[in-house]
Amino acid sequence: YQVVQKSHSCIVFRIVGSGSDHRQAELDEISAKTRLLMGDDCKVVFEFVDDIAPSGSGKYRYTISEVQA
Repeated sequence: YQVVQKSHSCIVFRIVGSGSDHRQAELDEISAKTRLLMGDDCKVVFEFVDDIAPSGSGKYRYTISEVQA
C-alpha cells in the first residue's frame, strides 16, 4: 500500500490488488478514520493498482505528501 496526501483535504490510498479483494466495510472504516484525523470534508480516494514502483533510490515509500508549504 501507499498513502499520498494530495492536498490538505485529499488523501489517496494506493492498494495493490483488485477492489474485490477488499471488503467495503474495511474501506469505509479507513475512510472514517481518515476523516476523523483530517476533517469531515477530506476526500478519500482508493486506487487499486497492480504494483507500486519504488522511488529513485530503490526504496518503497509508504507515505508521500505532495502538499506545498
